[in-house]
Amino acid sequence: MLRLFVRLDLFDEDQAAGMLTWPHSGFHVHTAVWIPEDDRAFATRLARYCARNPVALERLTYDRAAKAVTYRSDKSEGPTAGTETADPLEFLARVLTHIPDKGQVTTRY
Repeated sequence: MLRLFVRLDLFDEDQAAGMLTWPHSGFHVHTAVWIPEDDRAFATRLARYCARNPVALERLTYDRAAKAVTYRSDKSEGPTAGTETADPLEFLARVLTHIPDKGQVTTRY
């Protein structure tokens, strides 16, 4: 992967060599799912999943009079089922905790 990035001039060989010295490079190549080159529908679904919003906007409402945000779960049972109402700043703070800091390593499967 690093050789490819060097070949594409995304960074130079010294930067690539430096990355190899890191205890955890931040790279993870998940190869369990392959997209056949002729399966455009699957590739589109996967791209949409990767680019989706952290919250579903159609389940989010704002009550201007009460100055409250309500989020409705799509689950019918379990710990995340139902609705939750919060102060707008509290809601933003909760959403922001799911956005990693610049350079923070995250692993998602």
